[in-house]
Amino acid sequence: MDEPKPVVAFITGGAWIIGYKAWGSLLGQELVERNVIVACIDYRNFPQGTISDMVKDASQGISFVCNNIAEYGGDPNRIYLVGQSAGAHIAACALVHQAIKEAETERTGLTWSVSQLKAYVGISGGTNFAAALRSMGAQAEVRLYEGKTHTDLFLQDPLRGGKDELLKDILSVIHAGDPLAQADDTAAPPRRRLVPEILLKLARKVSPF
Repeated sequence: MDEPKPVVAFITGGAWIIGYKAWGSLLGQELVERNVIVACIDYRNFPQGTISDMVKDASQGISFVCNNIAEYGGDPNRIYLVGQSAGAHIAACALVHQAIKEAETERTGLTWSVSQLKAYVGISGGTNFAAALRSMGAQAEVRLYEGKTHTDLFLQDPLRGGKDELLKDILSVIHAGDPLAQADDTAAPPRRRLVPEILLKLARKVSPF
Protein backbone atom coordinates (compact mmCIF):
# COMPACT_ATOMS: atom_id res chain seq x y z
CA MET A 1 0.00 0.00 0.00
CA ASP A 2 1.36 3.46 -0.92
CA GLU A 3 2.41 5.78 1.88
CA PRO A 4 0.21 8.88 2.38
CA LYS A 5 1.55 11.81 0.37
CA PRO A 6 2.28 15.37 1.48
CA VAL A 7 -0.43 17.86 0.58
CA VAL A 8 -0.45 21.43 -0.68
CA ALA A 9 -3.65 23.43 -0.16
CA PHE A 10 -3.24 26.14 -2.79
CA ILE A 11 -5.04 29.49 -2.98
CA THR A 12 -4.44 31.32 -6.25
CA GLY A 13 -4.11 35.03 -6.91
CA GLY A 14 -6.00 37.24 -9.34
CA ALA A 15 -6.09 40.77 -7.88
CA TRP A 16 -9.17 39.75 -5.84
CA ILE A 17 -11.26 40.08 -9.04
CA ILE A 18 -10.19 37.28 -11.43
CA GLY A 19 -8.99 34.55 -9.06
CA TYR A 20 -9.81 31.04 -10.22
CA LYS A 21 -8.57 27.66 -9.00
CA ALA A 22 -7.32 26.70 -12.47
CA TRP A 23 -4.57 29.34 -12.16
CA GLY A 24 -2.87 26.81 -9.89
CA SER A 25 -2.59 24.17 -12.61
CA LEU A 26 1.05 24.86 -13.59
CA LEU A 27 2.40 24.72 -10.04
CA GLY A 28 0.03 21.86 -9.29
CA GLN A 29 1.34 19.80 -12.19
CA GLU A 30 4.92 20.37 -11.10
CA LEU A 31 4.17 19.31 -7.53
CA VAL A 32 2.15 16.27 -8.55
CA GLU A 33 5.13 15.10 -10.60
CA ARG A 34 7.10 15.17 -7.33
CA ASN A 35 4.55 12.99 -5.51
CA VAL A 36 2.68 15.83 -3.78
CA ILE A 37 -1.13 16.04 -3.71
CA VAL A 38 -2.45 19.51 -4.61
CA ALA A 39 -5.89 20.85 -3.68
CA CYS A 40 -6.71 24.15 -5.42
CA ILE A 41 -9.15 26.13 -3.28
CA ASP A 42 -11.59 28.48 -5.02
CA TYR A 43 -13.16 31.62 -3.59
CA ARG A 44 -15.59 34.35 -4.55
CA ASN A 45 -14.17 37.40 -6.34
CA PHE A 46 -15.11 41.06 -6.04
CA PRO A 47 -17.83 42.30 -6.58
CA GLN A 48 -19.56 38.96 -5.90
CA GLY A 49 -17.85 38.85 -2.52
CA THR A 50 -15.93 41.01 -0.07
CA ILE A 51 -12.51 40.25 1.37
CA SER A 52 -14.29 38.73 4.37
CA ASP A 53 -16.21 36.43 2.02
CA MET A 54 -12.98 35.40 0.29
CA VAL A 55 -11.32 34.61 3.62
CA LYS A 56 -14.39 32.61 4.69
CA ASP A 57 -14.34 30.63 1.43
CA ALA A 58 -10.63 29.92 1.79
CA SER A 59 -11.09 28.82 5.39
CA GLN A 60 -13.85 26.41 4.37
CA GLY A 61 -11.55 24.98 1.70
CA ILE A 62 -8.71 24.54 4.20
CA SER A 63 -11.15 22.85 6.57
CA PHE A 64 -12.21 20.39 3.87
CA VAL A 65 -8.60 19.53 3.08
CA CYS A 66 -7.68 19.04 6.76
CA ASN A 67 -10.68 16.81 7.44
CA ASN A 68 -10.91 14.80 4.22
CA ILE A 69 -7.52 14.60 2.52
CA ALA A 70 -6.74 11.17 3.99
CA GLU A 71 -9.55 9.74 1.82
CA TYR A 72 -7.63 10.91 -1.25
CA GLY A 73 -4.28 9.44 -0.21
CA GLY A 74 -2.97 12.56 1.50
CA ASP A 75 -1.17 12.73 4.82
CA PRO A 76 -3.22 14.88 7.24
CA ASN A 77 -0.03 15.46 9.24
CA ARG A 78 1.78 16.99 6.26
CA ILE A 79 -0.47 19.74 4.94
CA TYR A 80 1.13 22.92 3.59
CA LEU A 81 -0.81 26.09 2.83
CA VAL A 82 0.44 27.97 -0.25
CA GLY A 83 -0.98 31.24 -1.57
CA GLN A 84 0.03 33.38 -4.54
CA SER A 85 -0.41 37.17 -4.80
CA ALA A 86 -3.98 37.97 -3.70
CA GLY A 87 -4.21 34.32 -2.66
CA ALA A 88 -1.20 34.82 -0.36
CA HIS A 89 -3.07 37.71 1.28
CA ILE A 90 -6.30 35.71 1.60
CA ALA A 91 -4.45 32.67 2.98
CA ALA A 92 -2.61 34.82 5.53
CA CYS A 93 -5.89 36.42 6.60
CA ALA A 94 -7.47 32.99 6.96
CA LEU A 95 -4.59 31.90 9.20
CA VAL A 96 -4.81 35.00 11.39
CA HIS A 97 -8.62 34.78 11.61
CA GLN A 98 -8.42 31.12 12.60
CA ALA A 99 -5.72 31.81 15.21
CA ILE A 100 -7.92 34.52 16.75
CA LYS A 101 -10.88 32.12 16.89
CA GLU A 102 -8.70 29.47 18.54
CA ALA A 103 -7.55 31.98 21.16
CA GLU A 104 -11.11 32.78 22.19
CA THR A 105 -12.42 31.25 25.39
CA GLU A 106 -15.49 29.67 23.80
CA ARG A 107 -13.68 28.02 20.84
CA THR A 108 -17.03 27.09 19.29
CA GLY A 109 -17.56 26.21 15.65
CA LEU A 110 -13.94 25.27 14.94
CA THR A 111 -13.60 22.82 12.04
CA TRP A 112 -9.82 23.05 11.60
CA SER A 113 -6.78 24.29 13.48
CA VAL A 114 -3.74 26.33 12.49
CA SER A 115 -1.68 23.59 14.16
CA GLN A 116 -2.82 21.14 11.46
CA LEU A 117 -0.71 23.01 8.91
CA LYS A 118 3.00 22.27 8.68
CA ALA A 119 3.92 25.56 7.02
CA TYR A 120 2.60 28.54 5.08
CA VAL A 121 4.24 29.72 1.85
CA GLY A 122 3.23 33.10 0.42
CA ILE A 123 4.31 33.70 -3.20
CA SER A 124 4.47 37.32 -4.41
CA GLY A 125 2.67 38.29 -1.22
CA GLY A 126 3.36 40.90 1.44
CA THR A 127 6.69 40.42 3.23
CA ASN A 128 5.41 42.36 6.24
CA PHE A 129 3.48 39.24 7.31
CA ALA A 130 6.77 37.40 7.78
CA ALA A 131 8.16 40.32 9.81
CA ALA A 132 5.06 40.29 12.03
CA LEU A 133 5.42 36.54 12.62
CA ARG A 134 9.09 36.88 13.53
CA SER A 135 8.28 39.67 15.99
CA MET A 136 6.06 37.17 17.84
CA GLY A 137 8.74 34.49 17.95
CA ALA A 138 7.56 32.43 14.99
CA GLN A 139 9.97 31.02 12.42
CA ALA A 140 9.55 32.94 9.16
CA GLU A 141 11.78 33.61 6.17
CA VAL A 142 11.61 35.91 3.14
CA ARG A 143 13.21 34.82 -0.13
CA LEU A 144 13.69 37.29 -2.97
CA TYR A 145 14.29 36.27 -6.58
CA GLU A 146 16.47 38.80 -8.36
CA GLY A 147 15.22 39.97 -11.74
CA LYS A 148 11.83 38.26 -11.42
CA THR A 149 8.50 40.02 -11.91
CA HIS A 150 5.32 39.45 -9.94
CA THR A 151 4.23 36.63 -12.28
CA ASP A 152 7.56 35.20 -13.52
CA LEU A 153 7.92 32.58 -10.79
CA PHE A 154 4.34 31.41 -10.98
CA LEU A 155 3.53 31.60 -14.71
CA GLN A 156 6.42 32.34 -17.06
CA ASP A 157 9.08 30.14 -15.43
CA PRO A 158 6.95 26.94 -15.41
CA LEU A 159 6.08 27.61 -19.05
CA ARG A 160 9.74 28.23 -19.82
CA GLY A 161 10.79 24.80 -18.53
CA GLY A 162 14.21 23.88 -17.17
CA LYS A 163 15.05 24.24 -13.51
CA ASP A 164 12.45 26.09 -11.45
CA GLU A 165 13.70 28.16 -8.49
CA LEU A 166 10.30 28.51 -6.82
CA LEU A 167 9.51 24.81 -7.15
CA LYS A 168 12.91 23.95 -5.66
CA ASP A 169 12.28 26.20 -2.65
CA ILE A 170 8.74 24.90 -2.04
CA LEU A 171 9.93 21.29 -2.24
CA SER A 172 12.75 22.07 0.19
CA VAL A 173 10.04 22.93 2.74
CA ILE A 174 7.74 20.00 1.92
CA HIS A 175 10.52 17.39 1.76
CA ALA A 176 12.56 18.66 4.71
CA GLY A 177 13.69 15.65 6.74
CA ASP A 178 12.93 13.21 3.91
CA PRO A 179 16.29 12.28 2.33
CA LEU A 180 14.72 9.93 -0.23
CA ALA A 181 12.35 12.60 -1.53
CA GLN A 182 15.19 15.13 -1.53
CA ALA A 183 17.32 12.76 -3.61
CA ASP A 184 14.46 12.32 -6.08
CA ASP A 185 14.09 16.12 -6.32
CA THR A 186 17.80 16.50 -7.07
CA ALA A 187 17.74 13.74 -9.71
CA ALA A 188 14.56 14.93 -11.43
CA PRO A 189 15.17 15.98 -15.06
CA PRO A 190 14.49 19.58 -16.13
CA ARG A 191 10.92 20.18 -17.29
CA ARG A 192 10.35 20.68 -21.02
CA ARG A 193 9.58 24.10 -22.44
CA LEU A 194 5.88 24.70 -23.14
CA VAL A 195 5.95 28.16 -24.77
CA PRO A 196 8.54 29.86 -27.05
CA GLU A 197 10.67 32.49 -25.28
CA ILE A 198 9.55 35.30 -27.59
CA LEU A 199 5.95 34.84 -26.44
CA LEU A 200 6.98 34.85 -22.78
CA LYS A 201 8.90 38.10 -23.28
CA LEU A 202 5.87 39.62 -24.99
CA ALA A 203 3.61 38.51 -22.14
CA ARG A 204 6.00 40.08 -19.64
CA LYS A 205 5.74 43.43 -21.44
CA VAL A 206 1.94 43.52 -21.60
CA SER A 207 1.10 41.93 -18.24
CA PRO A 208 -0.62 44.40 -15.89
CA PHE A 209 0.97 42.60 -12.95
